This record gives sequence, structure tokens and C-alpha cells, in this order.
Amino acid sequence: MHKVLMVDDDQELCQLVQTFFMKHFLDIDAVHTGAAAVEKVKQGQYDAMILDQNLPDIHGLELCEKLRKHYQGPVLILSGEGGEVARVLGLRAGADDYLEKPFSRHELLERMRKLIERCGRGAHALRAAPEEGTYRFADFEGYTLDFYERMLRPHDNQEKSIQLTDVEFKILSSLVMRNNALVRREDIEQLTIENDDNSRSFDVHISRIRKKLGNNAMIKTIHGHGYMMVGACQFS
Repeated sequence: MHKVLMVDDDQELCQLVQTFFMKHFLDIDAVHTGAAAVEKVKQGQYDAMILDQNLPDIHGLELCEKLRKHYQGPVLILSGEGGEVARVLGLRAGADDYLEKPFSRHELLERMRKLIERCGRGAHALRAAPEEGTYRFADFEGYTLDFYERMLRPHDNQEKSIQLTDVEFKILSSLVMRNNALVRREDIEQLTIENDDNSRSFDVHISRIRKKLGNNAMIKTIHGHGYMMVGACQFS
């Protein structure tokens, strides 16, 4: 059963949504403040999140940006504010969808199902990425990525290193550190900008990384959203 985190200070609304979703085989944890949401995110694993824009201790859009440090699953913003500007601000803050209050429970349910299905993350959507510098190696699908020496080596020949450009290393590291979770297109694009690499789009960099890995299925395209490294990954 997929698990959803709902962050809304309206406890009665949370209870109604919880009861309704459970009837349709979606499990919901509900919290009522931003601080409680941060703690839940650090402790649990969720497939999606419903986030109210107006919380007692923090604005929902600010909280959304804050949670993105730990959570890369889909987020739906609930808000009493309508109009194009409000929706655009929600999307810019890191949300994947936006729904105005009052809303239909059936519409909310279908939106959540579509987000979970589209992002394709299953039960491990809410796994915080390792902090930078915590580990030296990442082992995945026949390869070892050395974060210190910035090298990629195949398991069947550890003496051989696969050359990566600086931007390719940064993109691959970002995907590996967030394996089985979405890395947004904007974040990958920012890596190319930081490296003053204006000659090639990030799609070309992804294509080159796939070619060097020899496995196009390893890096999955989430159309309209970004990319995901799929498969098991162990850090040491």
C-alpha cells in the first residue's frame, strides 16, 4: 500500500481525507505543523506528500523548499489561494501539482494516484540522500563511483577508470545520491550553468553518461520532470 504524508493544520479535514483514502488503499500519516512535517520526513518513507500552503508555524511554500533537501517524491500543494500566480509560485517552490480549496476528495485521490504512478518511485520515495562527504564510494549496477577521486570504475575491472567530464561527474553523482528518486531537470540544468557549460544541453550530458555506462535503462527519463537512477545502490 502506498503511503502519503499530509501536512495541514485542519485536523478534521485530515481525518476525513485519511478515512477516504484508506478505503481506496492509500495510507496517510497526518501532521499539523511544518516542524512536525520535517521530523516525519527525516524518519519515514513516503510515496507522495500533500502540503497545505497556510500552516501555523511556516508558510507552505517555504516549507516545500525546505523539505526538498530531504525529500524528492511528488508534492501536491493545497491552498485557498487561486489563480495563475499562486499556482506558478507553488510550482517554483518545488511542488508537482496544485489544488485549490475547497476540493473534491475524489479529485485529490486521483491526482495523488497519478503523481505516484507518473513519478514511479514506489515505497522508497522519501529516502533522504546521503549528506555530501559522508561516503567515499557508491556501488551500483556493476560500477563504483569514487566521490573523492571523482572516478567511475567497472566492477569487473577495478584498474580501469571511465573518464567523466566535470559536469558529467556532478550529474552522475546527483543521480546516484538520489537513486530511485527524481532529480529535477532544473537541478541538472543548474549543474551545467555552474560549470559554464553553455555549449550542450543537459539532455546531451545524460546521453553521454548513459553511453559510458553502457546501460540506457539505468537512468530513467521522467518526462516533463527530470531523471532517475534506478536500481540498488550501496554507499561506503
